[in-house]
Amino acid sequence: MTEHPDGMLAVSRENIGGKLFIQFVALMYLSYIKKHMDDHDLFKSYTMQTLLDDLYIIEYYQQPGRAHHLSEITKKQASLYDAMEVEVPTWI
Repeated sequence: MTEHPDGMLAVSRENIGGKLFIQFVALMYLSYIKKHMDDHDLFKSYTMQTLLDDLYIIEYYQQPGRAHHLSEITKKQASLYDAMEVEVPTWI
């Protein structure tokens, strides 16, 4: 990074390219989720935001020297995975 004359930091092209790639991949996932929700009438029961919010709270725990594990997956979260036709995660 280099300092811009107005005091702002200039970001490298590689950094910008990486950020754009991540946004592109995220857009592909969101497009897939929206299409699947449209095709299976899931918008009658959920908004995309509520669906993502409910799934977002699943956490992955790591402890040195111990097995990794997920937080508890609720029945509602399991039903969202089923509705999206995605296998409920048991480990990462």
